[in-house]
Amino acid sequence: MKTLPLQVRLLPLFRDLSDASFSVLSKSCIYKTLLNEDTLCNKGDPSNGLFILIRGQLQVYEVSRDGQEIGLNLLKGPVVFGELGVIDGEPRSADIMALTTADVAIIPKGVLMQCFTETPESSTAMFRHLTGMVRRLTQHQSVLAMPSATQRICAMLVELHSRQASSDVLGFDMPKQKELASMVNTTRETVSRTMSLLTKEHIVKKTKGKLMVTQMASMRQWAGLD
Repeated sequence: MKTLPLQVRLLPLFRDLSDASFSVLSKSCIYKTLLNEDTLCNKGDPSNGLFILIRGQLQVYEVSRDGQEIGLNLLKGPVVFGELGVIDGEPRSADIMALTTADVAIIPKGVLMQCFTETPESSTAMFRHLTGMVRRLTQHQSVLAMPSATQRICAMLVELHSRQASSDVLGFDMPKQKELASMVNTTRETVSRTMSLLTKEHIVKKTKGKLMVTQMASMRQWAGLD
């Protein structure tokens, strides 16, 4: 029987649960493995459970009326998502597609709600989790409101860096140019030109499959954040 790994147990949403409660959640999960470009869910699907991305990367996006994909979030495991639909019963609000091979667990809604209503510490953890999510969405909306595509690209790189940063120079997995373009509402060609300029100015560099921000102050200036 599959179970949730330790890295999921240590996520803020679950780390205050008792071992018995976490075991119940773990054993109740539906486990899926997605391949690159497989769909996890579509906008409008029923919200039947909480998603846990154990490993891999997922793209959360919407399709505009003119057929353009607009990236809303890039998820890298381990991470929890899909909580709003579980709480309010509304359908899924976006499409989600795998960018790599991804292992996903789904905690059924009834099992999750019983656990979190019976454990006060877990309810507090859920409040903190939702607060953090609202802050990230607000930040992303601020990025999309920037007038220049170059500013939006640089601001998104600052955001992606900050999610993993423990120093001013840190490598992180950057989404493909097409995916980054959809996240900031621009074209792949514009992303390519911007990345070339950032590399030429020694603001970023690629090494061992990672993107390194070597001059964070300059990156923030390009983004119009300072």
